[in-house]
Amino acid sequence: MNAEKKNDIPQAIVDFLGRLLQWLKQILDTLIKGPQRGKPDQDKPGTENASADGQNTWRILWLMLLVLLLLSWFNTASELRREEIPYNQFLDLVKQNRIDRAIVTEKLITGRIKPEKPGADPRPFTTVPLWDANLAEKLAEHNV
Repeated sequence: MNAEKKNDIPQAIVDFLGRLLQWLKQILDTLIKGPQRGKPDQDKPGTENASADGQNTWRILWLMLLVLLLLSWFNTASELRREEIPYNQFLDLVKQNRIDRAIVTEKLITGRIKPEKPGADPRPFTTVPLWDANLAEKLAEHNV
């Protein structure tokens, strides 16, 4: 891959993220300010408050939906950052007391590897477990 194509990929990502941010800003502006509509009927008493209450309810629902979508997106992004390591490397890291925490399920082990430098962030990892009847004891021995 030549240097020109390598520069195109990051630029395309930056352009996409810029467009995504503009789109989100437009949505938030619409949710906060509400759609532009005509004035409510002045002849009908109570119409103004009922209309405003309905708009506020819809705004709150849309904001909650947007927050849920953003949380889901960030959770997915953090899952993609996980480093996949072989099971034997996981066991070596346990023996070296380098595993900060681990969640063991039937099909997957996820957790964090302690940083080598103090103050650095732990690295997330994932591995596929092999059958090991003593795994719980090994983890407990090393305070995982």
